[in-house]
Amino acid sequence: MADRLAIIGFPFSGKTTVLQAACGIGREHLHAGGESGEHIGTLKHEHDPRLLRLAEIYESRKLTPLTLELWDFPGFDLTTEPGRQHARRLLAEVRQCDLLVIVLRAFENPSVPQYRDRIDPAADLDELMEEFVFADMDQLSRRIEKLEQQQKKPSPTREQEKKEIALLKRCLEALEAGQGLHEVVHGAEEDKMLRSFALLTQRPCVVIINVDENRLGQEFALKPHPMVRSSLVCAVEYERQLQELSDEDREVFLSEAGITELLADRLAEAAMSAMGRIRFYTAGDNEARAWPLGAGISAVEAAGKIHSDIARGFIRAETIAYADIDALGAVKEARSAGKLRLEGKDYVIKDGDVIFFRFNI
Repeated sequence: MADRLAIIGFPFSGKTTVLQAACGIGREHLHAGGESGEHIGTLKHEHDPRLLRLAEIYESRKLTPLTLELWDFPGFDLTTEPGRQHARRLLAEVRQCDLLVIVLRAFENPSVPQYRDRIDPAADLDELMEEFVFADMDQLSRRIEKLEQQQKKPSPTREQEKKEIALLKRCLEALEAGQGLHEVVHGAEEDKMLRSFALLTQRPCVVIINVDENRLGQEFALKPHPMVRSSLVCAVEYERQLQELSDEDREVFLSEAGITELLADRLAEAAMSAMGRIRFYTAGDNEARAWPLGAGISAVEAAGKIHSDIARGFIRAETIAYADIDALGAVKEARSAGKLRLEGKDYVIKDGDVIFFRFNI
């Protein structure tokens, strides 16, 4: 199952345009599939340089790139109480996503209304982050209240509930003080306890600063937030319009604007890094494919991502580091140079490993 990315922001920030530009879809093909009318699209990291190089080396007939699922949520209007309540309901769905993609408006367009009559990406980011804190504080407070009521009655889980109350109060105090929760959550047990809440302030974020094409070289000063792993400055509407051109014409306009990498590829790389994901590859004459994994995954677990039978009958993983096969240009040369390794079930997959799984069932 592909990782799910929530595209969020204020009205008129360009969220839906981000979805269109990243997924290569026109407005007429937008698919509303969520409970609240979210538009859903699939981002394909088709220009993954490692995948393209492996397809060249192995002469693969087919390429299967990394895919990410993008959910474009309705804009959060926090200027009215009904709008704020609607945003809170949307945030309940946003919590189920693996990464937040926050779109901030920095473009001028008289035909597009301005949220709060301003174009101020730094202020917009601070306001969104503040709303995440309030939403998490509300969730933690309600849980604490419920647990404290339960403490008045004898229960076999009483001691565990005491631990949870202490942790949640510590987190609540941290949020009130503007601290990141990573500063007050200690050990695997507390981390697991808190994970079930899917707190917004623990979700990694990638920020997209949506600009006019003539402001692509500009730097934007944003207040540091623990959740924000990276920020991308992108002329989103410009890239969306270029999709309507031929490949040749598109390259000309990209070059003129100084764009060397498309939003889809930049977002895919930024998202993988922010989520702590790695990639391993399988390659042959039939197909070259990228497989996303969490860090610390064993070879037999990685085999199971491909097919449960491969994990069940696992014998070994024939492994070559991407850097080695890229430099040597062929599997035969990599084997001759001693770069092909035979790894067992417990081998921890590294980013860029090219693997052929041997199995028997």
